[in-house]
Amino acid sequence: MPDSVPVVSVSLANVAIESVLYGIFFVLNVGSTMLICFPLNGITCAKESISRRVQMAVKKPMFLGIIALFISITGHWICTVLRLFGAVVFSEGGPLAYYEDLSQDLYTIKIGFIEASLIIADSMLIYRLWMIWSRNYCVIIIPILTLIGLIVCGVGGTNVFAHYVPGQSVFSSVTQAWVISDGIFTLLTNVYSSTLIGYRIWWTRRESRYSGAVQVGSGNNLSSALAIFVESALLYTTWTAVFIATYATESRVESVIADCWAVVAGISFCLINVRIGLGWARNPSVMVSTIAARQQAYEVNMGETWLAYPMQPLAIHVHQAEDTSQMDSLSCSGVGGGPDSGTQKNESSGDA
Repeated sequence: MPDSVPVVSVSLANVAIESVLYGIFFVLNVGSTMLICFPLNGITCAKESISRRVQMAVKKPMFLGIIALFISITGHWICTVLRLFGAVVFSEGGPLAYYEDLSQDLYTIKIGFIEASLIIADSMLIYRLWMIWSRNYCVIIIPILTLIGLIVCGVGGTNVFAHYVPGQSVFSSVTQAWVISDGIFTLLTNVYSSTLIGYRIWWTRRESRYSGAVQVGSGNNLSSALAIFVESALLYTTWTAVFIATYATESRVESVIADCWAVVAGISFCLINVRIGLGWARNPSVMVSTIAARQQAYEVNMGETWLAYPMQPLAIHVHQAEDTSQMDSLSCSGVGGGPDSGTQKNESSGDA
């Protein structure tokens, strides 16, 4: 049975908490957008005009994901504020009657924005996984399936709320099946993807040590990347697990957790971009490789995967005699390749 926590008190607390979290997300989102368009150590793109940089940023999936998340999360927050005014100012039956009525169209729209935000955030995480694993499609089969499950449950759950009648509980058996499945699918996607991303970063750092790569800079970018991913993944997975637990126990606190679910997903997503963009731009490290051709090709491929952030996370100098086409595509992404990387960067900048 639902607990005895007052509905109005929970709803008012939800407005305050979500507004604070939305403010944090807004700052991180703007920071992510600026760092994509105007990277702090964008040496190769220094001569590009502002319009040209914006045009280049629009072509990046991460930039599109940031914009889509901003629209969906902002839409959800606006719905929360409108419901507050509807309950306090315009409701003839009072705030309690208004908040207990889940058949309103505005509530259904809120649910739709939540689902859209979760789908976008999970899609961007899968994209990061795909890029970091050198565009290996086999690695993303499982998260693609869980993403499809999330989409199905999101559409189904939103449709259920669209057909609610006044007085119907949010904990009805039909709704529970959709909502809990929704949470499980996004939880599986994040645990799987974050684990493989963390493993890939750890394995790359380990191989670079054993293969003779020498770090020259003062920081350890790979260790920082691993810590950033673990912390961001822990934030979102913990929030999702708490939501599943509170909803399964039919606690009214789940209303706060659910309404802040989307903005927490956005914070977790943007936090990675901002921390990498700011931290790695200030403390770049340069790795000089003296390993064999097979390892050289591997380092080049790994350099391309950092576009998934997409900041200027790592500068790598490798000695190689071939396979420079991939490096040309990275010239405006902060990754250098080979002793002639400066020449290649200037040429690619001129071609752009």
